[in-house]
Amino acid sequence: MNFIQQNYSNSGAAASDYYARDAEFDAYVDDQLNHRDITSASSADSRVARGYVTLENAQDMNDTFNLFKEHNNNNMNYAQEAIVNIHSESQLSQTYFSKANVDLIQDMIRYQVYEHSNKQHVINRQSDTELQIIMRHFYLTYGKNQSDNIAKQVAELNTYVVNECVPMILSSVEQYLAYRIRITNNPVPLELPQSMNSSKHQSLQPNHWL
Repeated sequence: MNFIQQNYSNSGAAASDYYARDAEFDAYVDDQLNHRDITSASSADSRVARGYVTLENAQDMNDTFNLFKEHNNNNMNYAQEAIVNIHSESQLSQTYFSKANVDLIQDMIRYQVYEHSNKQHVINRQSDTELQIIMRHFYLTYGKNQSDNIAKQVAELNTYVVNECVPMILSSVEQYLAYRIRITNNPVPLELPQSMNSSKHQSLQPNHWL
């Protein structure tokens, strides 16, 4: 015995029940769509209107969010872990990978981004983990590990790091701002195809030799 035989007296009753449920579902969908249109029209600060995202009100323009979440409590230990099993610890490595120097590089990056963007972009503190990876690369590549002039060696390595980070951050900021502008506009539909054949503008010449 199938489902229809178990629940309906005949196939006609099953069909009638199906059409009734279908009409009920269509009415529910229409009601939800109408409710959504009314809600969107009555909400002046709605982020989504007319099919695209609006960034006109101050709340949307000033919204901020954390691109990443991480704990920066391991900066004190990173000075010992940065070159473990690769180099012996030195005064340069201890100073260069210290929390104070990481904080200094973070401030230098933020300031250079602000200056190179004509004082338009103010960024937050960047990821310490990614910064430490870049610092480690330049330490292993350009670290001199001389016993004197530690401050000068640290400043030189810091310059390498900042010069590497600032262009990447500026590029990312510009791409993000371009994205914000793009999502506020409806997509432009493609133009209809055009025939490049010029034969339609020519008339067929009669053949008098036939």
